[in-house]
Amino acid sequence: MGDMAAYIKQFTISFNFTKRIKNLWLNLGIYQKMIIGYMLIVFMVVVVSIHTITILFKLNAISSSILSRDIALIDINKRMINSLLSQDRSKENYLLLGDEIFLKAFQEKKQEMIKDLASLEKLADTQNEKGEIEFFKRLYFDYTNVNKDADIDAQKIKNSRQMNDMIKTLEGVNLHREAVINKKMENFKETGGNAARLSLIISMIAFIFGITFAFFVTISISRPIERLKQETANIAKGDFNRRIDIDSKDEIGELAAAFNTMCFKLNELERLKSEFIANISHEFRTPLTSLREANNLLLDGIAGKTTEKQQRLLKITKEESEKLIKMINDFLDLSKMEAGMIRYNFVPSDINIVFENAISEIRLLAESKEIDLKLETQKRLPVVFMDSEKIKQVMINLLSNAVKFTPNGGKISVVARTEDSNIYVEVKDTGMGIAKENLLKIFDKFQQVDTGINHKLRGTGLGLSIAKHIVVTHNGRIWAESRLGKGSTFKFVLPLKIG
Repeated sequence: MGDMAAYIKQFTISFNFTKRIKNLWLNLGIYQKMIIGYMLIVFMVVVVSIHTITILFKLNAISSSILSRDIALIDINKRMINSLLSQDRSKENYLLLGDEIFLKAFQEKKQEMIKDLASLEKLADTQNEKGEIEFFKRLYFDYTNVNKDADIDAQKIKNSRQMNDMIKTLEGVNLHREAVINKKMENFKETGGNAARLSLIISMIAFIFGITFAFFVTISISRPIERLKQETANIAKGDFNRRIDIDSKDEIGELAAAFNTMCFKLNELERLKSEFIANISHEFRTPLTSLREANNLLLDGIAGKTTEKQQRLLKITKEESEKLIKMINDFLDLSKMEAGMIRYNFVPSDINIVFENAISEIRLLAESKEIDLKLETQKRLPVVFMDSEKIKQVMINLLSNAVKFTPNGGKISVVARTEDSNIYVEVKDTGMGIAKENLLKIFDKFQQVDTGINHKLRGTGLGLSIAKHIVVTHNGRIWAESRLGKGSTFKFVLPLKIG
């Protein structure tokens, strides 16, 4: 039980420490995070470099020792063996022939041997080698005493025995030194291997840390920026009810807080604007309706007979009143849609009838401009779950725009088909078209694209925005395709069933 309590306590301490580190990291700025990460990476690189340099110095010391002492000692031993053999030949010839030339050659080799022996003593660094060399010196100096008067055969036997002992002594020193070299080479190999492994481990740790640090820093920057990008795109589309939740207190966190404040203020301004437009539109509609009715009574002659000129003026007044009332109705409809106050009556409906009714309402206007208006469907379309009155409003808005911007004698066609449980509708015209950069913004409120036509044909810029609201509420989507001088095609897609 006590062990469990200690474990829980240790876990709690570790958790609290981790939490404090996380909070500290979140409170750091991007610059500070980058500096800390790069300093840690540089520290690891410095550690690897220092360790590598230290090992290189050690390996260099081993190799220098082998070259300057061990190899040199072996070379001197080999040279001394050759000198011994040469001296032995000179001594033997001198004893046999008594020629002073051989004695002189023997003495010259002796001087060389003494120098090599002095060098050998300096290079020897073990007690075993020093003992062997000391033993060799006694043998050698005894061997170099030449007695011409002594028995030649006895001297030859003695010289042969001494020569064998000296050569064996030098070979023993060589064998000992070769063993030392082998041991140093093993140490060299082991040290190099250990250094390589340790350097590789530290390098891998530095690499993994660098990749991990770069990944998390990049993610901590790129993800909030991507979210800001997406939400900014939504704001550009007119959706101001957006928020971003970011825990960090760095520059990205400050940017997110500023973004949220901006969204709140824009949303508030949009609400105030919509309320203002709705109130003004509502106040305008009653007097305008009265004016229209009074105008109709005058046209009907209720107030007395009017002249032909008065009739023309009254008709102009009537047309302009109708335009104003339509604008106000559009304002009110859009304000209600944005406020969610429009109710939709979704029922299975025959969309073929919707198309026919919408075309019937627009046909007179199309015929007045001698425009060929056709409905083109390959077969009877299936029943669609929709609000037929609202979809009819979409069709009328699209068709009225097509008639408005299509010159006399043009063509307008409505094409519809079913595909993948959706119905695709297209309204094509042979008008002057829309520039590519304007295709997205034409569905925004109050957007009117300058096509160079008479300003009298322009409306409020609300028809397409209303159509978009209706289609999106039906879980569909609407867009336009067009080229200047080649006409326009407005398309929308509706699911056969909503949900």
